[in-house]
Amino acid sequence: MLNLSPILAAPKTHSEELILFWGVTLLIWGIWTIRLASRFHPRRARQILVGESGLSYTLAFVLTMPIYFLTCLLVGELTLLLMTKIGSVYAAYAGARSATVWENMEEDLKNRRVRQSIVNALAPFAMSGENRFGSAGLPDGDAPLHALEYVHVLSRYSGEDVESLRVGVHYLKVDARTEYEIEIPTKEYGADLTCRVTYRAPFLTPGVARLLDPDHTWPYEYPITSEVTLTLERPLSEEGTLGIDYEAY
Repeated sequence: MLNLSPILAAPKTHSEELILFWGVTLLIWGIWTIRLASRFHPRRARQILVGESGLSYTLAFVLTMPIYFLTCLLVGELTLLLMTKIGSVYAAYAGARSATVWENMEEDLKNRRVRQSIVNALAPFAMSGENRFGSAGLPDGDAPLHALEYVHVLSRYSGEDVESLRVGVHYLKVDARTEYEIEIPTKEYGADLTCRVTYRAPFLTPGVARLLDPDHTWPYEYPITSEVTLTLERPLSEEGTLGIDYEAY
């Protein structure tokens, strides 16, 4: 009988407060933008540029615009964090799916395959801060090889010229910022396998970064955690294998 539980399994995620914060901030920004647009008149702009009679309008502009721009940047940063959140859910699913396939293999090979699946899934969604080499840390030992494979596959299937160096560095930084954990309470057929992925998402703007960072200190990062639980599909044979020559891998 076909087992649909891995497909239908609902992802268990964290950091949902991002959605609420993003929605409230977007609402404030939208109301503010509409009110500013309704009060704008071309005649006021001409008064500011032509004569001293427009100085009263300039004062309101100077006092309001910095806060308005900060709100715009806040909406932008939160949108990027939500994109990363979506990617982390997909990455957790990819890691869990990979772990169910490679569970019977030796630990080192299994870990390499799971990590590669997670980073490959997360890289298209996440901001890596590739120009901030000090804050990301060091990537996994196999990351350079996986980065080359990622660039090759991206170039092949996108049909476009890929900036190999930029994409490769981005991949390495995503790898360095990613941590994962696999939980298998009982290694039996049909048991739960949980993959938990944590990504240290960097910020782009210093002011907003200090505001959103949980500890408000450098490096300004926001940890995003997602987890997915799938069914462990172990082979039912006594040897615990599928009868495949795994040496081919």
